[in-house]
Amino acid sequence: RIDAMREFIGHINGTQYGKTWDGEPCATEIEFEVDTGDWYTRGDVRLFHLGVEVQGWFIGEHNACGKYDIEKDRRDSRLLKITVDSINCVRYIEWVVNEEQ
Repeated sequence: RIDAMREFIGHINGTQYGKTWDGEPCATEIEFEVDTGDWYTRGDVRLFHLGVEVQGWFIGEHNACGKYDIEKDRRDSRLLKITVDSINCVRYIEWVVNEEQ
């Protein structure tokens, strides 16, 4: 249901990878630490599945690194905002800090 979407802000602790039915690599889920405001490393850790809409963040063209791996080290902040549907599947990701200005 579209009205069951939730948003979380935090950072990725880890990513699980697998393959599609036709053997193509895909990112299957992330361990996401929700920023609770208490301390950077003491958030609420959750596991989310990844939708096809966000695969480009983790798998690039020709099975190369995706947007997340390319940009995470050059940025001053790794804070992300993820939008999750009612079955805990990530449908949208964006950087919280816009450094493109």
